[in-house]
Amino acid sequence: MAKLEGYVVVPLRTKPNAKSCHIVFMREHFIHLMDPNKPKGRTLFLLNVPPYVAKDSLKSVFSRAGSIQAVEFAVRPGKEETTKW
Repeated sequence: MAKLEGYVVVPLRTKPNAKSCHIVFMREHFIHLMDPNKPKGRTLFLLNVPPYVAKDSLKSVFSRAGSIQAVEFAVRPGKEETTKW
C-alpha cells in the first residue's frame, strides 16, 4: 500500500461494483495518556472517513486484519484523549 507523510493510503469502495474509490488515511493511534480502551500497538487512527460510513462497515473492512473490539468516531481530535466527544 502507498504511504503519505506517515499514513498508509487505503482505497475503499463504497459499493462492490464502484469504479472509483474513496481514500482513507490510516496510521497507528498514539496518545500521550495511557488508556486501556486504546492499547498501544492495537489502535488505528483514520482520517478522511466519509460521514455516511457506519461502525459496522468499518468493522467489516478491517476485520480482515484481525478481530475488531471497538470503533469510535470523533468530530475532531482533542488534546484530552480521555474526554468523550
